[in-house]
Amino acid sequence: MAELGGANRDVLKRQLQILRKSPEQRSPEDVRAFAASLSKTKFFQDLGEHEKIQVCRYLKLEGAPGDTTLFKQGDRGDKFYLILCGSVGVFIKDVEAKDVEASKTEPSAEGANGAAGAQPPSPGAASS
Repeated sequence: MAELGGANRDVLKRQLQILRKSPEQRSPEDVRAFAASLSKTKFFQDLGEHEKIQVCRYLKLEGAPGDTTLFKQGDRGDKFYLILCGSVGVFIKDVEAKDVEASKTEPSAEGANGAAGAQPPSPGAASS
């Protein structure tokens, strides 16, 4: 968290406080605050208010050390990840460049350290 500015560090701390609670322990205020902290995240901009609240209610905090494979190409998708702080690498095999939209993903200023994943739990694993 040392690389984050003061306001971003405060947002991160609040996000982590919320995500460390089980979904059942999160108050409606927690869920609304977490959803608001992600307001500039493209995925959340495209959701309606009810959907944002539902997603934020069930997110779970996961951390992974560097060079951890979270899932592999071809695995069934049963989670999605929000990178709250840090970076992630995505490696795609056997795809022509014209078929891939190149981008490097960094968390927004509203993001934090660790990842939050909405899921049913699974043993899956994209390269980070």
